[in-house]
Amino acid sequence: GVAIKSANFTSIAQLLGPDSAYGSAFNGGTLTHTFLDVNDYHRYHFPVSGTIVEVSKIPAVNGAGGITEWDSERNRYILIDAIPGWQMIETRDCVVIDTEEYGLVAVLPIGMSQICSCNWEDSVQVGAKVEKGEVFVYNMNIAPYEKGNRYNTDPLRPKKLLLHKGEIRRLETAVMQDGLTLVPSKVYLNHKGLVKLELAVARGKKLYDKRADIAKKDAARNMERSMKSR
Repeated sequence: GVAIKSANFTSIAQLLGPDSAYGSAFNGGTLTHTFLDVNDYHRYHFPVSGTIVEVSKIPAVNGAGGITEWDSERNRYILIDAIPGWQMIETRDCVVIDTEEYGLVAVLPIGMSQICSCNWEDSVQVGAKVEKGEVFVYNMNIAPYEKGNRYNTDPLRPKKLLLHKGEIRRLETAVMQDGLTLVPSKVYLNHKGLVKLELAVARGKKLYDKRADIAKKDAARNMERSMKSR
């Protein structure tokens, strides 16, 4: 078998879970077992770019982090955490990605110890596109060239931003706080004639903030109407 953390798997199908349609698709493939950085443990990124074809959750094997047995002498259950160890495999998620470069790739984040849970963002679903360690801007409409031809691209296609790795790391750090995200705030041409996009770290409004803004706008409109009617 193959050891993943402290659990032993006898087949890829067992690792991917009983409900996966790709249980035999990875036979003869490559398995990489990676541990997350302790300083950024609860965030991970897709290692490849492609289209998601399957998303599933495999329930925990043993949420206690070991084997629970009945001790007749003590008249209670006891936890044996030496075998298979305190890293006993927990709940795991499986996302299968169809990539141009590698074919099918399965990404399986695995919970650990008492945490025993994995969660994806709502955007992770079948049919969604994922990108490897890069920054893209979405839903930005750039009108096609009027005198162009069939080589014109979709004006709403995702647009890759050319950033250095250090810049990407700084942006990732900036949006790690809950409720923060990146939004484009300005598009301009620099002195070299290159198109530049200015990014801002922003926090979404709470519901009560939105209601307050709507109330202010309504009040301003009513005041403007009353002034015109005089």
